[in-house]
Amino acid sequence: MNNYSPTINRSGFTLIEIIALMVVAAIILPAIILPFVVGVQDFHLPVIRGTLAFLAQEEMETEIISRDYDEINSWTATGIPGFPGYSSSCVVNEVETGRSEVTLTVSRGGESVTLVTIRTDWN
Repeated sequence: MNNYSPTINRSGFTLIEIIALMVVAAIILPAIILPFVVGVQDFHLPVIRGTLAFLAQEEMETEIISRDYDEINSWTATGIPGFPGYSSSCVVNEVETGRSEVTLTVSRGGESVTLVTIRTDWN
């Protein structure tokens, strides 16, 4: 008996098919993975922006709103205690007699939050 069959079914990939698959994968995979890498790099920004907004509101309440009209003064970038790397600054511009525009900015690195309010002297 002869067990030789000329129609043997050989399954598998050829070398050319494997190389073609590697070339296609080398082109497609970076395009798929790149958005995830960029997203992970900026993952900390929402935390920093949330902290900036919180600190700006806190500074506005404690340094501007709770003080009398005559006690509000401008200051240059000053560190915020308990938050290393964060600083606040304030600019007070008298718009007219008895009314001032107060601009408060809290920043860290290249990110910042600015709040503006109007204070009046209601005697």
